[in-house]
Amino acid sequence: MQPQNSTNYRRTQIETATPLQLVALLYDGAIDNAHRAAKAIVDKDVATKTQAVDKLLAIVGELQSNLDMERGGDIARNLNALYTYMSEQTVQASVKLNPEPLESVVALLETVGSAWREIASRPEAASPAPAPQGPEPKRAQLSVRV
Repeated sequence: MQPQNSTNYRRTQIETATPLQLVALLYDGAIDNAHRAAKAIVDKDVATKTQAVDKLLAIVGELQSNLDMERGGDIARNLNALYTYMSEQTVQASVKLNPEPLESVVALLETVGSAWREIASRPEAASPAPAPQGPEPKRAQLSVRV
């Protein structure tokens, strides 16, 4: 696939995804960037490492900032702690130029990401929510909150 076709495909995938599918795509992006950062550390490619770490931290930050701590209860608190741990491990790997902390980040992202992909693949996840009564509420860009 040509680079432009790949970019168009990715854009279409994102634009047509449900909120749950967007979360799964964020996990996929985080995993890809964690792998890129680890490889760049081994290859001593500082520019690629920096770019991949920046993207990984941005994705984890986006996941963390969309947690609904009031309604999410223990799940949201646990995910918040997990995202903080992932960020700390990513920074440690970057600063010490050691890919090992990224291995635990990838393992966690794959485990939690597979759960999100499972949820997003369920038929009920694709069905629209019932129409609200009264004025339409304002919605955030990423409306999935845990």
